[in-house]
Amino acid sequence: MMKKDHGKLKKGDCFIRKGSTQSKMTRQDLDKIIKNKFKDNDFSDKIQIYFNEDEQAQEIELTTVGELEYPSEKAREKIQKIIEMKKSSLIANSFTTSRYTSSSIFGEIPYEQRSVEELEKNLEDLEKDYYDEDNYYLLESKSQKINLTIMNLGKAYIEDAAIQVRIDKTDGILIPEEIYPEPQKRDAHSLITRIINNNLYNELNYPKIEYKDDSIIIADTIGNIKHLQPINAFEEPIRILLGNALSGKVIQLNCKLFGKNLKEPFETILKIRAIPNEDLPKE
Repeated sequence: MMKKDHGKLKKGDCFIRKGSTQSKMTRQDLDKIIKNKFKDNDFSDKIQIYFNEDEQAQEIELTTVGELEYPSEKAREKIQKIIEMKKSSLIANSFTTSRYTSSSIFGEIPYEQRSVEELEKNLEDLEKDYYDEDNYYLLESKSQKINLTIMNLGKAYIEDAAIQVRIDKTDGILIPEEIYPEPQKRDAHSLITRIINNNLYNELNYPKIEYKDDSIIIADTIGNIKHLQPINAFEEPIRILLGNALSGKVIQLNCKLFGKNLKEPFETILKIRAIPNEDLPKE
């Protein structure tokens, strides 16, 4: 096939040799070539996608999030109690540090050793100070991790594979768009190191999460999928949280697998059934 004009030959001209003769290719010739290309690579009934928690399971159960106790709320209760104790004591400031000094070269100073003024300032800044801790608590420690398994039962590799999972947007479903690392020391060096490592980790491992008007799209590239060797759809499991109001409901995952040598994307539906968390108080 000509890539560009050359003399009498024009861009797009395509020729085929049949026996000892050569002629312009017809639509019938092109259809035959495409048919032969896919003849030995028919994956129509040779692909399976299922949850890897249970072999070949098309549906799994996940618990709802249950009761939440954010680190910032625990800190708020503790600070308020200490303030009340200090204000009611005749020696309220006997063991406090200098005003508005919550840390030293030896690390953070305990709330019990801070002044009332500083503790009140801490209350004002709780959401900001505990932003990382609260995010980690909810989006990492309280989330559930799921992955999908892909099994290629064909005779050839699935080339340049990519997967897309669509979930209808529903109140109570939350899928973090990145991985939130466990907060470490709050000194500048560890903070910078954590930010760099986390950005690289998310960029290289976690699938792309995109919130649309009516759906949540999870997408990732896989590469070649060998035959008869199960492979995880995502290098890093998806984090998912289910609100308590979803208990008893079923969330549908519309999965679509793409491949260079697939005639059309392979599609299947998986399901997650939300069950109540045992931490919730009984009615």
